[in-house]
Amino acid sequence: MIALSFGIYPSYPVVVFLPISAWRKGEVAIGLSAVSWGMFFVGAALVGKKGVAYLKRRFFERREHQPGRDRT
Repeated sequence: MIALSFGIYPSYPVVVFLPISAWRKGEVAIGLSAVSWGMFFVGAALVGKKGVAYLKRRFFERREHQPGRDRT
């Protein structure tokens, strides 16, 4: 479900070309975003505590400087 939530992102450029008003396009984009994030959080809940802990580590932990890996 988490992976499927990213499948909505390619539809954002299509919204620009829809024959509807600018306000409606904004509403559609916000709706797509809400669906995507909703699917992501439901998927995260389904994977359980270990899965959520992994996702937090993966995306929200700050990476510390590792010696020997300078980009000079």
